[in-house]
Amino acid sequence: MECAEHTVHCGDSTKVPRSLGGDGRAQSATMGGRGSARVGGGWGGVTAVARATGLSRTTISAGLAELALPAKQRSIEGTRVRRPGGGRKALTETDRGLLGALEALIEPVRRGDPEEVRVHDFLDKNLGKAIPYGVYDMINNQGWVSVGIDHDTAQFAVNSIRRWWKRMGRRRFPRATELLITADGGGSNSSRSRLWKVSLQALADQLGLCLHVCHFPPGTSKWNKIEHRLFSFITQNWRGRPLLTHQTVVNLIAGTTTQTGLIVKAALDTNQYETAVKVTEEQLSRLRLTPHRFHGDWNYQLTPHKRK
Repeated sequence: MECAEHTVHCGDSTKVPRSLGGDGRAQSATMGGRGSARVGGGWGGVTAVARATGLSRTTISAGLAELALPAKQRSIEGTRVRRPGGGRKALTETDRGLLGALEALIEPVRRGDPEEVRVHDFLDKNLGKAIPYGVYDMINNQGWVSVGIDHDTAQFAVNSIRRWWKRMGRRRFPRATELLITADGGGSNSSRSRLWKVSLQALADQLGLCLHVCHFPPGTSKWNKIEHRLFSFITQNWRGRPLLTHQTVVNLIAGTTTQTGLIVKAALDTNQYETAVKVTEEQLSRLRLTPHRFHGDWNYQLTPHKRK
């Protein structure tokens, strides 16, 4: 900003420069300095400067008070625009959860969840692919992660759920007849994926469980608790460590713990999963799928076929 200097005359013909622009502290110090001799010599100096410059008496008095400080302290005070502690507080001070939420938003994209699921897809020329797909049991604070090496497909996602059930789930819920699966609305477990539904039907038939599926609406996957309760801690555990082999990835995931008692198990999935698998109308017709009355495209159940 360009500044101009105007000269006015105060009662004793002392010239007082008035800067247009800058902050009020600079003006108050300048005017206080010009008026200090007059004030020191008698009554009415502040009023005379105020009348000549158009500044308030408060501003001029503040400048005089600052000029009365020792030189070292005055140089420090002169660099400040606000008093110590003034101004808005940092958002991280007023909202303690903000930083964690922002870090969660920039983590790799998640992919769904039966009791919560998410996928990372790493590609290394030497290592190859490492695709963790997770399952989180919110009741028991336990997680399972399958690390795939081929493609992130609906069949891979459902097989991860299958392995969780066989390795962890059925031991925790031995009398279960139904399973609630919450998943993101896109990716390998997309609510629009035919292969996802056909694969889930096969899982329901194999396990003899009625599967209730609820997808997060578009744009709301950040509320998927697997992100905050499982994968955020996995990411912290392997941060700064070189992922040299698939077994390293598996071990770091399985070694994740928290003060709240999180238990994580992991294993490599070496199966090959085809992409662009076509689902026929006949396969769809065999689904025992019942849409929920509220947004049946996101919420539905799959009932197992009766065994012969």
